Amino acid sequence: MEMSGFFNPAAHGLQIHLKQVAVLAETRLRLFASRHLNGQDVPETQRVVCFKQMDQFVDNQAINHKDRGFHDAPSGLKMSHDKIPLAAKVAGTAFLAVLVPIYLHTYGPTNFLWFCDAALLLTVAGMWLESSRLISMCAVGILLPQCLWLADFGSNLLGIHLLGLTSYMFDRQLPLFTRALSLFHGWLPLLLVWLLVRLGYDKRALSAWTGVAAGLGFVGYFFTPPAGAHLANPNLPININYLYGFNDQQPQHWVNQNLYVILWLGGLWLVAFLPTHLALRKIFAAPPPAAGRKLPIRFF
Repeated sequence: MEMSGFFNPAAHGLQIHLKQVAVLAETRLRLFASRHLNGQDVPETQRVVCFKQMDQFVDNQAINHKDRGFHDAPSGLKMSHDKIPLAAKVAGTAFLAVLVPIYLHTYGPTNFLWFCDAALLLTVAGMWLESSRLISMCAVGILLPQCLWLADFGSNLLGIHLLGLTSYMFDRQLPLFTRALSLFHGWLPLLLVWLLVRLGYDKRALSAWTGVAAGLGFVGYFFTPPAGAHLANPNLPININYLYGFNDQQPQHWVNQNLYVILWLGGLWLVAFLPTHLALRKIFAAPPPAAGRKLPIRFF
């Protein structure tokens, strides 16, 4: 193998992931060295020095340089480590800085047990961490339900009562600005799709969101008011995640309530979570292996 055969990313015009560059560089250099440095005329000390230099190149020097070792490569090859623009992260955080205190004051902390509200918090966290798993979890959990929310909201705008999911959006007793904040139900699915394009879809999202949904359902069922509860503060949420049916005025009477919760969560998994997972796995690429930010922490 001639040195001219060494893979040149700049010549190929490719944007290669850091890990792939490291593995490729190490493999090619070791093959080159084994072909040219194994002759008897080359002292052992020179071979040792060569391999040490290769280790430094792969582990510390060129690969960890700010332009990933391609100092003379086209600007397109000098990849930014951040896959999500800082402006998007700041915008999401600013929105939460406004929404969270208003929601806490108006609805109380249990409002964040709703799947959609929990997904909003996890999404912003996932943006900062650039975590494909967190983003994928939220997408599995709310993409289809939010489509129902949008359909119900649109029908209410037309004067048609569909499911009652968005009746609170037309409650004049709630401040208009508070209701306007809930419009995140409309743009959050679009944001999640954009994030999946940038980060990829993590196939572990289905099992992860199943655990989150089960936990939220457990807390909501045993520690929050049921449908039909009369509270001193009428804005406090009841029937969270519709664990008592779609009628907030009274619990469902079709089957035993405990059985209904199991059937409801199982139905969500089968009808919403699983199909979304299968679709996203087909549409979006998987995240790069071992993707994640390594923080340069020094203890000494």
